[in-house]
Amino acid sequence: MVLLLLTIASGNFEPVNLPSIIITGDGSIDPADVPINRTGNVYTLIGNISDYSLNVQCNNITVDGAGYTLQTKKVSQNHGISIEANGVTVKNIRIDGYYSVGINIGGSFNTITKNSIPTDIGTGINLQGDYNNITRNTLDNSGSGIDIAGKYNNIIGNVIRKRGHGIWIDVDFAYFNNIVGNNISSGGTAIVLNAISMYSGIALSGYNAFYLNNFESVYSQPVSLIGGANHSAKYAVNIFDNRSVGNYWSDYSGKDANHDGIGDTPYVIGENITDRYPLMAPFDIDNNPIVVVPLPIPSPAEPFPTTLAVASAVTVTAIIAVGLLVYVRKRKRF
Repeated sequence: MVLLLLTIASGNFEPVNLPSIIITGDGSIDPADVPINRTGNVYTLIGNISDYSLNVQCNNITVDGAGYTLQTKKVSQNHGISIEANGVTVKNIRIDGYYSVGINIGGSFNTITKNSIPTDIGTGINLQGDYNNITRNTLDNSGSGIDIAGKYNNIIGNVIRKRGHGIWIDVDFAYFNNIVGNNISSGGTAIVLNAISMYSGIALSGYNAFYLNNFESVYSQPVSLIGGANHSAKYAVNIFDNRSVGNYWSDYSGKDANHDGIGDTPYVIGENITDRYPLMAPFDIDNNPIVVVPLPIPSPAEPFPTTLAVASAVTVTAIIAVGLLVYVRKRKRF
């Protein structure tokens, strides 16, 4: 929708289909003469890449942008990077220009970290897979920040600003996701919970958890419930605190009589949805570790692709702990 509107506004022309650089299932690069250096399972950019998309089909590799840019000035229907594999790490890359999606994740157990995506059209990160870690990325400009249609994902420590909406969640398919410690200053809606089915989410035993996020004042509304999400909201499928700490809302007007850094009254989001422990000041995601709920152990029907991928997913959860205690102690000083 965003792509179509901008295409019409820009001169009524069709978006182009860019050629693809493919990291194939056997690890080879096609075409071979692009500025990507391979050392074992690590693929490092050694220069900027223009007017291509990148398709990753090989499991358990690292794509390191090394600060270089994947870019296009053409209005493209392509994804900047498409991940169709498991156990892939994409880091330190800048994706700029008119891609429909910055990074599209169809696989699982992938890590997307420390990337910059000032994509002018569409979605920064589109997350369809499960058990992925989306951490410390910066997403700017129009469209959507992160779209989620998978489960058991961690979305941690990202900066999302100047977006049409910050995070869009398709609650028919997305659950048991942790959205923790992000800075969101969307120009439209900070969080959109969308459902196709009228009673979406009622049968789910899980939820999406939001806490330690900073929702700044730029948004037009904090949370929007669309379609069946209005009904599933009554069943607390999506939770905006972790039973001890919630989020920072810049339009929260409550008091903090005991100076513990937590508001004395809940922040009301919608019918039967509240943040019971709103923060009185923004959470410092740069200098405080972030507490997340441990990822559930997959069932035999959802196997890990390799031991390495298991370690990657579990490690991210393990290394970001005890931040809440540090935060509360700091708040008590004031």
